[in-house]
Amino acid sequence: MNAVVITAALSSANTNLYLSTRMLYSLSRAEYAPGWLGRLGSNAVPQYALAVSASGMALAILLAVFAPANAFLLLYGTAVAGMFFVWIVILLTHLRFRKLISTETVARLPLKLMFHPWTSIAGLASLIAISITTFWVDGLRYSVPVFTILLALETIFYFRVRRSHA
Repeated sequence: MNAVVITAALSSANTNLYLSTRMLYSLSRAEYAPGWLGRLGSNAVPQYALAVSASGMALAILLAVFAPANAFLLLYGTAVAGMFFVWIVILLTHLRFRKLISTETVARLPLKLMFHPWTSIAGLASLIAISITTFWVDGLRYSVPVFTILLALETIFYFRVRRSHA
C-alpha cells in the first residue's frame, strides 16, 4: 500500500514540475515572464524555468520539514485564497460586462444568469465571507495574507517586466 501512495505522490510531483516548468517557459516566450526563463539548454530543456520550478518544490519540502503541522494547510489555504480571488474577479467582470452591453445584446445572449445581478452579488458576498472566516480557522489564518503578498509581488513583477518591454 505504501509503495502505491509513494508512487502516486512522485508521479504527481513529476507532473507538476513538468507543468510549472512549461508554464514558466511559455509565459517567458510570450513576454509575460522574464526572458531568461525561456532560454533552452543544450538538451532543449528550459533549464532556468526548471530550476525556478524545482526551487518552489524545494521550498515546499523545507516548509513541510520545519513546520510540519502548518505546511499543508498554509499551502492549501494559499491555493484556496487564489481560487477565491479568481472567482471574485470572474464575478466582478461579469457584472461589469453586463453593465456595458446594451439591452438588445442582453436579449440575444444564448445563456443568461437568472436573477442578474443579485446572483453575482450573492456569490461575491459568499466568497468574501468565506475568505474572512479563514482568519478563525487554525492553520488557515495566514492563507489570505500570504496570497495577498504573493499577488502583490507578482503584480509588481508583471508591471516591471511589461514596462521593460514597452
